[in-house]
Amino acid sequence: MEQIIIGIDVGGTNTVIGMFDTELSLIKKTSIPSIELSIKKPEQFIKSLALEINRFAEHHTITSVGVAVPGKVNGERGIVELATNLSWENVWLAKGLSDILQVPVRIEHDVRSYTIGEAMKGAGVGYNNIVCLTIGTGMAVGTIVNGQLIAGSDFLAGELGHDSVQGITNECACGKIGCLETVVSAPGISRLAAKIVASNENTLLQHIEGDITAFDVYEASVQGDIVAKEIFDYVGKTLAQKLATVVYLLNPEVIIIGGGVAAAGEFLLEPIRKTLEIECPYYIADLHIKIGQLGDSAGLIGVAHLAHKNIKQ
Repeated sequence: MEQIIIGIDVGGTNTVIGMFDTELSLIKKTSIPSIELSIKKPEQFIKSLALEINRFAEHHTITSVGVAVPGKVNGERGIVELATNLSWENVWLAKGLSDILQVPVRIEHDVRSYTIGEAMKGAGVGYNNIVCLTIGTGMAVGTIVNGQLIAGSDFLAGELGHDSVQGITNECACGKIGCLETVVSAPGISRLAAKIVASNENTLLQHIEGDITAFDVYEASVQGDIVAKEIFDYVGKTLAQKLATVVYLLNPEVIIIGGGVAAAGEFLLEPIRKTLEIECPYYIADLHIKIGQLGDSAGLIGVAHLAHKNIKQ
């Protein structure tokens, strides 16, 4: 039977399973609603996930498994120390899966996994110093410095979304007021749009029934709506002000923007570039700013690489 590696990206809404050959080429993938795997009950989730993996990999030999998970993830010990959106605390995910599947299992933070994937096969190919953001429901950063992934002393490196922005008074899910991700995120963009519509600004967004989504703002931008474009302009400039500090601190070769909000493309990238040209004039000539190329496959590729690397060491 063909030998394969399994990569998994665990999310509160969906869990994606990917099958890779030993060259880390994606053979196929599937998505399962996380609620069907009993995501809020870690022990049951591990059993259900193992069952789905065996079904998915039928007629193949699994050599190793990698799992990307949100939260505070100790990849070295295989523990999800805290994942608030999953209601997990001190879950021995790697050991639990390994005991059932009888293969080595490696786990890692989802954004760091995404960063590895983009570095290997996406927008980060050829660079050794990478800053990679994912912007969706929230935002976080993965960092590679001189070819080494940075996790931090307590596995919390990259939580730029919880840095405060002066003048912002939105309450964050973390409990703080004014976190960056209350602006730079899909809910943040929705909040900005709703506020503008409530002020009776002349915009296409006024005609949307129900809650305005970040995608609605993108579609209005494509149609030339000035107000919608101004929302992305503000979001991009706000993000770039924080990225300027990152650029001065780490001097990356490339900044990669991923996650659902990255679909805004140049509406988001242009204000980021323009702001960094002003804030970091001596760095911008050699700094590349790109949209991620791999979508939701990036995290799968990243953890599959870590899993494969784990058994080769």
